[in-house]
Amino acid sequence: MEWDELAASVASWQELRDSVSAALQRDTTHRAHAYPGDTFRAVHRSIAAEYERLALAKPRTYRDVLYLKEQGTPAARREDLHQQAEKLQPFFASLDTIPIYKDTPGQALARYDRFLSSTLERGIADKGQFLEFLRNEEVLFRSYLARLPELAGTSMAGITDKTERCCLLAMQATGKPSFTIEEAVRYLTMRTNRRLLQNASACMKGVNDGKLQSPEQAQAYLWMLMQPLMGMDGNDMALLTPDQRRALYGLADNMPAAIDRLCGTLGYDKERLEEMPILLLKIHLSTL
Repeated sequence: MEWDELAASVASWQELRDSVSAALQRDTTHRAHAYPGDTFRAVHRSIAAEYERLALAKPRTYRDVLYLKEQGTPAARREDLHQQAEKLQPFFASLDTIPIYKDTPGQALARYDRFLSSTLERGIADKGQFLEFLRNEEVLFRSYLARLPELAGTSMAGITDKTERCCLLAMQATGKPSFTIEEAVRYLTMRTNRRLLQNASACMKGVNDGKLQSPEQAQAYLWMLMQPLMGMDGNDMALLTPDQRRALYGLADNMPAAIDRLCGTLGYDKERLEEMPILLLKIHLSTL
């Protein structure tokens, strides 16, 4: 099958699969009639295996991976998610207008850490405080990214842990008509998408500018470049703005050249990484 035909077929299969699965879940006598569920799972595995065979029939690119994820998601689901994202995009667009701090690398991390610690002490009680947290965190994160090459080798474990705990506080503040859990999840998903692309963009710039100082830094850059390609599925991509979508596909197109440069610093045989698109496709299709 041509790649666009395969993606359309995967989308149609997912739509049908969801309908059959929903019907089976409504069966109140599922224990007495377990065979429909067994048949469904067996057929599902068989179809998934065939899609994997078709997808891996020849070498694929990172762009191919993204296309299958995006276009292999049912159109109705993509459109619904896109409409949900449009309501939140003005908030995220406003974050781009906030100037970053002109801190030294050490000051940038210290300011970031103090903000997270303060948020954990103060808490997040409602939607207004949650959005204020996102607004302040965005500025601090971009201030850190501006110093990324100089912070090579610096542990971010403390900031990562505190950020996760702050996001948990936000989720615990939901459950009200004015701030539902579904709305919080959309905000956090769009924040994560934005974060992954910002990270990858900063790393790609560092690679292109030749600012690789050590194998450890190159390894970290490789991981951050791979994260959007690995972590975003079709649902996540449906929440992207047109500019973010172009940035994601641009990252995919530039990955082979970036990997060549990174392998030189890491001492890797680049053939070890050339099969990565195939691995990403296997993971994606096996988890549908």
